[in-house]
Amino acid sequence: MITLTKKEQNRILYAMTALVFVSTAATDIYIPCLPEMLRFFHTSTAVLNLTISIYTLGMAIGVLFIGEISNRFGRKKTLLIANVIFIVMTFAIACTNSIGLIIGFRLIQALATSAVVIVPRLIFKECLDEREQIRSSGMLLMGLVISPAVAPVIGAYLGKYFHWQICFEVNALLALIVTLYTIKILPETNLNPIKKFAPLSEYAKDYFSIFTTRTFLSLSATFAGALGTFYAFIGVSSYLYINDWHWSPIVYSYLYLVIAAAFFLETYICNI
Repeated sequence: MITLTKKEQNRILYAMTALVFVSTAATDIYIPCLPEMLRFFHTSTAVLNLTISIYTLGMAIGVLFIGEISNRFGRKKTLLIANVIFIVMTFAIACTNSIGLIIGFRLIQALATSAVVIVPRLIFKECLDEREQIRSSGMLLMGLVISPAVAPVIGAYLGKYFHWQICFEVNALLALIVTLYTIKILPETNLNPIKKFAPLSEYAKDYFSIFTTRTFLSLSATFAGALGTFYAFIGVSSYLYINDWHWSPIVYSYLYLVIAAAFFLETYICNI
């Protein structure tokens, strides 16, 4: 465990929370613009919604190995390279006119985002005590929850006054700013990196043992059910509310504030 001042700890905490916010925003900042994108690409809702599902799939795959990569090459290097990839892919999405390329870019973007899901927690484990780790995890969760509430509202206003591409351009620009700040303030916390990766058979054995445990399966099913409902909503709601019910994208985006409020209320009730 490395020793940091309280000021240094807070800087790292704020930077990691900002990274979580910006990366998570890529999931749904453009959701209010989906009807516009549907017309722009002359494609089907099923194809366009692959930009949502492929992002989720990419993150699910990335979290399986990104922690071990940071064990080998270091937390800071892994996190920053992943963020550079995220920024490049986000700008690339804004610059292409091919829905096929966008789906591919979203997959790479999501694989990079997985670093923000895992690596900050490993950083906190190596530079904070147990009590501070709990506080830091709470801050990361705030970024994770607030982003899906605020990002669609931001995207709706950007789409109204500009175009759908601006959502990704702003997302990439914010990620660039936070990444540059992170380069400045984040030390390398993994002082004893592993010298080489274990054989693939060992990783496969470990994951198989986890995937077959009853606790993991029950928690995963619960989590998948909750998230599945949310992703089903964002996959169809914009077309329904905006195209069929003629809501404005801005009014539609306020639904995400209601969803976030419901989440906070449920969390409060569960902790009473």
